[in-house]
Amino acid sequence: MQVKRFRASSMQEALAAVKRELGDEAVILKSEVLPRSGVFDLMKKDIVEVVAAVDVPSTGFNGPTPRKSPHPGYYAERFLNQSYQNATGMPAQPQTNSLFAQALNARSASEQPSFNQSADAYQSFLSALSGKSMKNKATVATNKRSSRMRKPGAKKLKKSLTNQQSQASKTSAQLSLIAKNLDALNRKENIDTLKAEIRQLQATVKAMSDQMGPIHELSIREFADMPTPLAQEMMGLMEIGVEKHVARQLIEKATSSVPLESYHQKQIIRERLVQEMSRMIKTSGPISCRKGRPKIIALVGPTGVGKTTTLAKLAANSKFMFNKKVSLISADTYRMSAIEHLNTFAGIAHLPLSAVYSPDELKASLAAHQDKDLVFIDTAGRSPRDEKHLDELKAFMKSSTPDEIHLVLPANIKNRDILEAVRRFSILPIDHIVISKIDETIAPGCILNVAAETESPISYVTNGQMIPDDIELANSEQLARMIMRAA
Repeated sequence: MQVKRFRASSMQEALAAVKRELGDEAVILKSEVLPRSGVFDLMKKDIVEVVAAVDVPSTGFNGPTPRKSPHPGYYAERFLNQSYQNATGMPAQPQTNSLFAQALNARSASEQPSFNQSADAYQSFLSALSGKSMKNKATVATNKRSSRMRKPGAKKLKKSLTNQQSQASKTSAQLSLIAKNLDALNRKENIDTLKAEIRQLQATVKAMSDQMGPIHELSIREFADMPTPLAQEMMGLMEIGVEKHVARQLIEKATSSVPLESYHQKQIIRERLVQEMSRMIKTSGPISCRKGRPKIIALVGPTGVGKTTTLAKLAANSKFMFNKKVSLISADTYRMSAIEHLNTFAGIAHLPLSAVYSPDELKASLAAHQDKDLVFIDTAGRSPRDEKHLDELKAFMKSSTPDEIHLVLPANIKNRDILEAVRRFSILPIDHIVISKIDETIAPGCILNVAAETESPISYVTNGQMIPDDIELANSEQLARMIMRAA
């Protein structure tokens, strides 16, 4: 095995030298940053030492024994001792050497040397050196009269001390400058660290914003003019499906008379919102009968919204709770299951049922039920985009001239879809709105959108499949509180 030591000003340069001389198979045995050799080397760069080895065929010769390096500061110590002896004419004392050792110890106290400590130790060393020399100078002055041979030595000592003090001052200034540069470097490193943390924080905030969705982005950009408590309420309303312009209108009307200092009282703000929402949601009350002839009630709406089930609930409640004479007419000839469903219910409830396939048949069937109090007409579900089928429905309604047309809309579909249905079915004289399937959504904000979109009041809401239980008369305050609980 061949072992070799490499020294360089950086680890990268040392590893490059290892690879260049020993090849890619070399193994790093040891790496360290060598301590500086003396006080004057403190201003030099650190030296990186790497010991590497590589397997080579044995030749019987293990190479020369590496020379032992002197201890750190050896040459600087020799230089200072010699300077002291030249200046004073006497060898350096152990005290002087110990002071110099303190300077070296201050340098090796940690992996990253503290230049301020090294400078203090070196100043102590020079001060002691100066004190010793001054003492010798005093001794020479005392013996000046008795021996002229010492006068040249005293002048030499004074000149040497002056030079040493000047050198010490320069060294101290250089060490102070190095310390300031290190402090500035540390500050720069701290700034770089702070910048990195800020970038990481920005990335975290962006990730959170992406997860929260576009509503929170809108709240920052478009609702920045609103007080924070009101903006939070607005965000909550939008999250449950309330349209942006509807939510803003509601917030502005509800808080127009609230003092600014009360905005942070959430209970007051939410109660005002409930009150304003109750005024926005119009309700019609229950279906009533009239004397002399039957009242005709038609249910219309998109496919799959629960028209047939809602009709069965209304008919059952009218007969069993209000003791009214009720009959049923099915104009839903597109779905056999709808007729079978209604026929099964009519048999259980002992209600007369007629199936019609044209506007003329519908008109004739109504003439046969003139002895009834209420006549409920079930219609086929129509796609809001199918203009042909909407025209057919319009013909059925024209021939029957119902007293009330209830548009059934589900609470569990998208806002755009439910508002599109309201606009498309407006070709009919819609009198009332029935909100179905409120038990199948956690975002009932569409109720408020429908109330803002149409002048027609809400008559009933359904909350399940059970006949006749899962239907309720619409109540403005109850609907408003339900919406606020979800927000």
